Amino acid sequence: MRSPVSSRLAGLAIALLLGGTANASIEFSDTTSERVLAGIRFTQLTFKENGRTITYEQPVGWNYFLDGSRIRFTPRNITQASGDIDQSRLSVPRTFDDETLKQLRAKTLTLLPGGSLKATIVSEAANPVLVNNLQTCEFVVSYEAFDREFMMSVIYMNLPDTEVRFRTIARKSDFEKVRTAFRGSIFSWQWER
Repeated sequence: MRSPVSSRLAGLAIALLLGGTANASIEFSDTTSERVLAGIRFTQLTFKENGRTITYEQPVGWNYFLDGSRIRFTPRNITQASGDIDQSRLSVPRTFDDETLKQLRAKTLTLLPGGSLKATIVSEAANPVLVNNLQTCEFVVSYEAFDREFMMSVIYMNLPDTEVRFRTIARKSDFEKVRTAFRGSIFSWQWER
């Protein structure tokens, strides 16, 4: 029999998962454009959000593919590692207040791959990256899967009507390298004027 607390937590987890991407505002695509800086060409992915164009430069040497309503990235030379950008609709604009952080801690644990064991949030940080002066929040989780130790980072960014998530997963031994590359790419996220 479930306790009232575990029933509420399970309900919160289901509600957060079902919040999903219904009417999500960012249209991920594999459309590319090019930017030139000091004679060097940079390939950018181009997304749409409420009539605006977003450009984003994935980590160098990483592959990408559309996976439903999210876009996934994998480094070429590291196995069991990935990054993805996903989103959920927000019913009202949200700030990273204490109640929101509490909800995000619970939500972060639901984003682990199925079958994960011994999940522990090992750190959280306010504003690890700023995107167009939008605040962010990051949670880092350790866990076990397939008899190996893994780490996951989730950086949350709030738009007025959308929660954007930048998630990185890698074996513990590769995590910092993968996380640094993916997190660094987030700085390239820009809305064209």
